[in-house]
This record gives sequence, C-alpha cells and structure tokens, in this order.
Amino acid sequence: MKHSLLFGLLCSPVGIGFGIILRINDWGSEELTTGYGLGFISSAGIAAFLAPCFIWYIMIERRERISVSRGITVGALGAALAHFVCWYLFILSNYIEKLYLGKLTEYVLGPLEGILAALTYSFVSLLLFGLIILPIGALIGGCYATHIKETQYKTLLKRVADILKVL
Repeated sequence: MKHSLLFGLLCSPVGIGFGIILRINDWGSEELTTGYGLGFISSAGIAAFLAPCFIWYIMIERRERISVSRGITVGALGAALAHFVCWYLFILSNYIEKLYLGKLTEYVLGPLEGILAALTYSFVSLLLFGLIILPIGALIGGCYATHIKETQYKTLLKRVADILKVL
C-alpha cells in the first residue's frame, strides 16, 4: 500500500498545478473557485492523488508485478481517471454546498446526474488537456516503476551478498 500512496503523492502536484493554471487563466465559470465547496483546485489535487493511487494498487501492488511498461500504463490510466474523479468531486461538493449551506434558488446537479455530467466534462477536458496530462502521468508512472525496480534489485543483491558472506 505504501508504493501506491507515494505514487498518488507524486501525481497530486500535477493536478494542483493544472488547477492553479486554469484558475489563473479563468477557464470556465467564475463559480469554479468561489463559495464554500472544495473548489476546482482542491478537487483536482484530490483526484490526482486518489485515481492514480487506486489504479497503482489494483494493477501493480496487489498483483506484485512491477515493470516499467505497467508503470507507464498505470500513470496514463490514472491521469485519465483523475479527470472524471475531479469533475465528480467538484459537482458533488457544489451539490452539498447548495443543499446544506445555501438556498436552492437555481438548479444544481445531484449526485446521480453528476455522474453523466462528470463523464461529459472529463471527455471534453481530456480532449483539451489530454495531450499534456496523459504523457505526464505516463512519465511519472514509468520513472516511479523504474525507481522501485532498481531499489528492489539493489536490496536483492545486498541480501545475496550477505548470504554469501555467511557461507
């Protein structure tokens, strides 16, 4: 579990960074960063942590099969899934904010409607930013898998050397 958590931590600055870039450039609605909800920047950071962490655990850590190609694949898949998770967290936080903290004077997407909206928004955001985000995720995944393999190889060589010293 510790490798997947560290991988999520390595990916989260990318989400936070792109959230900040979008906020500076005022992409989309002004409501993205106002109010009591999570806001787009924090939704992007949380999603960039959760999605790659989950996929790394499912595809690599649980099966105990690490390779650079798997790391690259997991990094790209984690980046793609993070788009959906980010939009869904943002929609859900706005729903909770309007439901419990504000007056419902305008229509707000509910949790079930938010799934379809998040799929649509993530598809569009992947078209706009996928050529940047997916290679970054793949690069982080490949570098992290290489680091783990080298660390495991050095540890194995050290153990073999210790056993040979005893003999």
